[in-house]
Amino acid sequence: ENALFKAKVLAHKLGEAELKKWIDSELKGYPDRENLPPYRVLHVTVIGNFSNGAYRYTDQPLPIMKLDKRLRDKLEVTHLVQSIAVIEKWSKSESDLSIVIAPEMYGQLSKGLGGGYSVERAWGKHSVGAMLQVVVEVRSRLLDLALQLSDRIPREPETSQIKAVSKEAAVGEILRNAVFGDNATIVVGSGTIHGIRNSITK
Repeated sequence: ENALFKAKVLAHKLGEAELKKWIDSELKGYPDRENLPPYRVLHVTVIGNFSNGAYRYTDQPLPIMKLDKRLRDKLEVTHLVQSIAVIEKWSKSESDLSIVIAPEMYGQLSKGLGGGYSVERAWGKHSVGAMLQVVVEVRSRLLDLALQLSDRIPREPETSQIKAVSKEAAVGEILRNAVFGDNATIVVGSGTIHGIRNSITK
């Protein structure tokens, strides 16, 4: 979080709207899923308790392959739109985090069981350390950005020239590659910026 605050000052000096938008989203949380970076999309395993009156099983993976693909995608993927401060706190939690699955879904989940079994409770479980990995990814992308900028921008450019230097150094392109990956599309305000280059030549 502290590194992002420092990067926000840099983004202001450079006059880079894309960089500022990404930093603000990380600090305050993402307003929607459309511009969510890939490292904030987690795959989860659907776990549940189910019984048929005679037998009961707890904390078991639930079969979901027979479900409608749209429903399956909704159950198997979670989007982390929370601020980085929240995710950092989750990454330090000693207990496992779970994603709530609405009881309205239990009927659909029961269809894959057979044998008269019905789901009593269900939740999503992501891989161990997934939250910590998100924090590491943000830190890594900030470092990549800083290293690539240091190669292109003079150590101490004049304050009046820093925005011009930023445009010459193609900071926006560096951001798209360092943070969002190749071929990213980022919407800033009312404009759309397309990044289509696959490499950066030093």
